[in-house]
Amino acid sequence: MLDGNKAPTGLKDIVISTLQDVCLDTAAPAAARAQAARTLAEVSGLLGKYQAPPSDDETPSELLTENELDAAIAALSSKVKSK
Repeated sequence: MLDGNKAPTGLKDIVISTLQDVCLDTAAPAAARAQAARTLAEVSGLLGKYQAPPSDDETPSELLTENELDAAIAALSSKVKSK
């Protein structure tokens, strides 16, 4: 059995390419496309056990007060406007 972190680079490329192909194949069943997308997200570190833990300075939004949410939205809005 191959360790996912030690698989040959070529094999990783084939796996990712295959998952991308399934995601984009409109003839593939929706469940297959959804599972391929989830797997890509997991191996990319966007969710699941490989996901990076949140940094200490990030409080989950559901724990913020109304004033803290307003301040966070204002800060993000100003960042977007400055770009």
